[in-house]
Amino acid sequence: MENASKALLLAAGVLIGLILLSLGLYLYNTVRAAGELKSIQLSEEQLLKYNAEYEAFDKGRMYGTDVITVLNKARNNNEKYKNDESMFINVQFTLKNAVQNYVDVYVFEKNGEKTGWSKKESHKQTDYKELNYNLETGITYSLDDEEKKEEIEKFLKTQTDKSEYRINERYDGARKESNLIYYEMYYTGFSDFKRKIFKCDKINYKNGKVCEIIFSEVDIS
Repeated sequence: MENASKALLLAAGVLIGLILLSLGLYLYNTVRAAGELKSIQLSEEQLLKYNAEYEAFDKGRMYGTDVITVLNKARNNNEKYKNDESMFINVQFTLKNAVQNYVDVYVFEKNGEKTGWSKKESHKQTDYKELNYNLETGITYSLDDEEKKEEIEKFLKTQTDKSEYRINERYDGARKESNLIYYEMYYTGFSDFKRKIFKCDKINYKNGKVCEIIFSEVDIS
């Protein structure tokens, strides 16, 4: 009888132990799951913020300045995460009109001593100087193409809007006292690119993250 009581107590102790162990495992898994859920939520929040920086440029009309901003943003991102291919983001664009250095020429006509000058005409001279990079029309330029990336890098290094300007008091050999005056503003191709109109054609995602954004020039001529 005594042995039966001892056996019963031992069995009860083992059962209580199993119940406590099960309860402990349940609580551990519950706490771990809650921690993992919190981690996923933080990750999604960061992902939303990351994507939003590029999705802000998902527009049907924008200037080349926006494309340049995205190019620089992606280049900085790719340099920061250069050891993690999953974080690489590609930017590509296609031109419809050539990028060029040019001179804006404004011709003013003197109306008289008291009335000052009025704009008569304006036009471009595209023979200012040669480009030190080659951005061709109809070609897709992309950061994931080493050859095209090199041309993009050369282009982004020429970030001078206005290299110089001058006023010329001459027109077709006219004397200084002529009623016509030239005002010439010299621009680099970088400035020409900034004035172009682009649209975002598509944003591609990989595992929920922006991995590529594609632009093309809008021909407004």
